[in-house]
Amino acid sequence: IKLAAMISAIGMNLAPLDDIAVFSVQGHTGDKHPLPYAMIAVTCACWCFYAVLKSDYFPMLFTNGIGVTAGIFHLSAFIYYTPSITRENVENRPKYDGRLYGAFFGVAFMVMVSIVAVKTEEEAVSLLGTLGVLSVCVLFASPLVVMADVLRSRNSKALSRPLSVLSFVCALSWTLYGYLLSDVYIWGPNSIGLLLSVVQLSLIIVYPDPSESGAASSAQNEKNGMGKAILARMAHLLEEIFAKGKRDPAVRSDVTPSRSTTDIELMRRPKSNSDSPRDSTIDGMLLNDHSVVGYAN
Repeated sequence: IKLAAMISAIGMNLAPLDDIAVFSVQGHTGDKHPLPYAMIAVTCACWCFYAVLKSDYFPMLFTNGIGVTAGIFHLSAFIYYTPSITRENVENRPKYDGRLYGAFFGVAFMVMVSIVAVKTEEEAVSLLGTLGVLSVCVLFASPLVVMADVLRSRNSKALSRPLSVLSFVCALSWTLYGYLLSDVYIWGPNSIGLLLSVVQLSLIIVYPDPSESGAASSAQNEKNGMGKAILARMAHLLEEIFAKGKRDPAVRSDVTPSRSTTDIELMRRPKSNSDSPRDSTIDGMLLNDHSVVGYAN
């Protein structure tokens, strides 16, 4: 379970890469909210400081080190693909400005550094642990910041499907792991995250994205069309094979008589002096055979 919890945490932190790929294709961030990306960076950074103070380099520091790196990358990509506001495109103002959440991560990071630098080790561990528990709860709840838009539009395209699924798996794994350790600071926030992940998945199921269903149906129609084309081609080839099979006997009947006629003409051809010695020898052998047969009769 510990290994599953570590792998699921890494998977959840890397899940927004699917959203970044969509941003790169469409050239903007669409209806996605940057809060989940910022919370991945903040939460993992907090647990990195906590892991260093507790000397828990693996798996805690390793897992959260990947997470904070991924969170910073996701947030930077969101800011990069956020359209800049100019006089020409004031009407195309982005729905969410990622720069505000980048500043939020910077402030949170400086607070963590201040805690480690000013407080004693015991106080810093306690404060960072409490801050980590709160940030985990906010992380699992962050995708629901667009819940009002989803309910109003009856469309869940603003929710990240990979992030919601992997959040559910991660929360379930860490809840079981904390329950086995009887550690309320582990299973407590993750059980809350499990319930919030169930809410996200429920919204995705109840209000599916029509664009994705339309793309899926188009892909299915394309596959069906290719299948029909292949079947039609196979039927055409079978027709050609059967037609060729019907023509072959007639062709063989036309060829056979000509060969037989040629053989008869060669047998009736009169012998001449120009015949080779080999032919004379063969004829003599045939004559001797007929003589022997006549004598025996």
